[in-house]
Amino acid sequence: MKILLIYPQTNGKVVGGDMLFIHEPLSLEYLGAAVKDSHDVKILDMRISDKLAETLASFSPNVVGITAFTLHVNRAKDILKAVKAHDRDILTVVGGPHATALPEDFHEDFVDVVVIGEGTFPFREIVNRAEGNKDLKGISGTSVRDNGRFVSTPPRTYPGLDALPFPDRSLTAGFRDRYFTPFMKPLASIKSSIGCSHRCNYCMLWKITDGRFMPRDPVKVAEELAGIRESNVFFADDDTLLDGDRMIELAKVIRKQGIAKKYQVNGRADTIAGRPDVIEKWREIGLASVVMGFESYRDEDLQYFHRGMKVSANREALRILRENDILPVGYFIVRPDYDRKNFEDLKNYIHGLNLKYMIFTVLTPIPGTDLYEESKSRIIKNDYDLYDFRHTLLPTKLPLEEFYAELADLFETAVPRWKGILRLFEKPLKEIIPTHRRNKEITTQLKNAYKDY
Repeated sequence: MKILLIYPQTNGKVVGGDMLFIHEPLSLEYLGAAVKDSHDVKILDMRISDKLAETLASFSPNVVGITAFTLHVNRAKDILKAVKAHDRDILTVVGGPHATALPEDFHEDFVDVVVIGEGTFPFREIVNRAEGNKDLKGISGTSVRDNGRFVSTPPRTYPGLDALPFPDRSLTAGFRDRYFTPFMKPLASIKSSIGCSHRCNYCMLWKITDGRFMPRDPVKVAEELAGIRESNVFFADDDTLLDGDRMIELAKVIRKQGIAKKYQVNGRADTIAGRPDVIEKWREIGLASVVMGFESYRDEDLQYFHRGMKVSANREALRILRENDILPVGYFIVRPDYDRKNFEDLKNYIHGLNLKYMIFTVLTPIPGTDLYEESKSRIIKNDYDLYDFRHTLLPTKLPLEEFYAELADLFETAVPRWKGILRLFEKPLKEIIPTHRRNKEITTQLKNAYKDY
């Protein structure tokens, strides 16, 4: 059978679009690896190539699978409608975080199967049954259309990464030079663990594994790393540094195998502060950057987020990273109920940290999270296109236009202007002007975001 796997393009309302980063579609590469031995598989990354009609015509797939975060839901539906319009007999399958949280959102006549939870093994079973013209109902972790209604089964227990095949990166060969972050290009991604033992109320990742942190065999991680051609690698774990002893062991295996790459990982401030030895060992094997969850400048916010840490950990973690010459990227969450003083206090706090790079998001009640369950009755605009972590879905204390003016100012001035100019000139000459234009465009989008309501 011919199987087309699609990563949808970002919708036009997303602030920043795909200008800030594009990571490879690991979830689709896992799916492709699970069925490629017996079937002809193709990945279409529509963030890079929007040639859906041409691909459907030239490839003639029997099965189309698509993944979707909440902000992709409307795009994914449009794509699946187009697939069915092209050929009604194509089997359409949708999975991903939103399908796991709210599968009923995809109970449509242009969807045949919704996969709930980890999708690699359910998808392989779906494909194999479809090839033999067998009934698709009864596969664990699915919701299957049957005579106009959907029949669902309970989700599977997550099997862990060691049970999965290595993701097949050959399926994204035509797109790989386009995966990047502002700090690394070209960029590959890898998972060395999944899940998290913390309980942040805005996050659904820990719920996917029922609150379990599930590390992967270090030998398998190193084996996969050795097969990656890119020199820059992002660890797409939910919390890479959570288990310090595991990270020390993984560093030893990577060093023993002589793998030389630059790495970026996600890490909590309290984890970094509590295990400086982990940072030291990883610096020795190529750790270049850590995306660190500062989240806020005040403890009351961290308590509300259920972060289980104090702001005091931020400075200690920052000190450790800088002593090891590792670039910290600060991650901050702006609450919708911030007033002007809150914005000013956050900006002053960031200036005091002397950060060069930051990521600002607005607290967003993503389906599947505790925050969503406790606040969904207060959502002011239930448009999935706006679930981009830049648009507020909850009421703001400031008028919307003023809230976004403050957010745009934060984005523009969190780094003092003279430092921002110096930061620009750290980039290759050909990237200076495009980076400046991109930043100005994002600031303009933020200022105008209130119009989307």
